[in-house]
Amino acid sequence: MIPNKPYSTSAVVGITGIIAVVSWIGTLVAGFNLYGRISLGNIVIVISAAWLLITVGSAYYIRSNTTDYIAESNIWKLWFWLSIVGIVINILAGAVVELGFVQSQLDVIKTLPMKYGVILPWLAIYTIGNLATAFYKWDNKEAISTLERVIYALTGVASLIGTALLATDPSLHGPMIQALVVLSLAQIVTLIFRK
Repeated sequence: MIPNKPYSTSAVVGITGIIAVVSWIGTLVAGFNLYGRISLGNIVIVISAAWLLITVGSAYYIRSNTTDYIAESNIWKLWFWLSIVGIVINILAGAVVELGFVQSQLDVIKTLPMKYGVILPWLAIYTIGNLATAFYKWDNKEAISTLERVIYALTGVASLIGTALLATDPSLHGPMIQALVVLSLAQIVTLIFRK
């Protein structure tokens, strides 16, 4: 579906927010359904490959259906490249486990890629992305309203807290995936306060 006119910033925020929420829910469902059927490393690789297709496909679609002003925005580029970095880290974590690069008698060492290379990077990405969005074009109140900035800032702080919690207790990876669903909703909530 090609729009008659280019998507506005609000439309892009809504589209990417919905894609993020649906993708995180899909991650939970796929992980649950694949667990025990294929290895954990392969689950991460399969889900990450899906994320790569969704991210690149969404970026292409939005880029093709919006103005250069929006598509070339530094904040959109930041989110895109942060997402690509997260996906690459996830694929590498899955590959390291699958290919047996981590050889150790200690389970603590063997599980490091899964504990720290799958969900933790996304919490860090949400921290950086949301805080950067909160402070984007600070002097331009037309770009992002004050209430939107507050929501992005609070989401960034919540992501930072999640990052710290998961870094200190990797067993929280399940609840942190659920937290990422909720954190993704914040982007959609900002639309209420968009002018």
